[in-house]
Amino acid sequence: MRSVDQTVLCRKENEVYTVSVLDIFYVESIDKKTFVYCENDIFQCNLRLYELETLLIYAGFVRVSKSIVLNIEKLKGIKTLVNSRLEAILSNGERVYVTRKYLKGIREELLRRNCQ
Repeated sequence: MRSVDQTVLCRKENEVYTVSVLDIFYVESIDKKTFVYCENDIFQCNLRLYELETLLIYAGFVRVSKSIVLNIEKLKGIKTLVNSRLEAILSNGERVYVTRKYLKGIREELLRRNCQ
């Protein structure tokens, strides 16, 4: 998945799409179904969240909660909330919560990117 032209096979309204990893904002698991969120579209994927996380980790994705894997490249800002939680603000205006358990992972990824 290190290549920029990697895609994920998804579907929307009974049609199959290949979604570029670069277009994915985040991936969320709801009721044992996996959804891929892009800027203006939502697709469903047959892979489980942990399978996509394993594939996408080399493309700049990081786990931010039990049910969400976020593309760090789409992160516009971070807002600190109460109880040691963060709110990730994405470049399309969407907001995703980062739970306390996954703070270390996102901080390490941000520090790693700042050091490069």
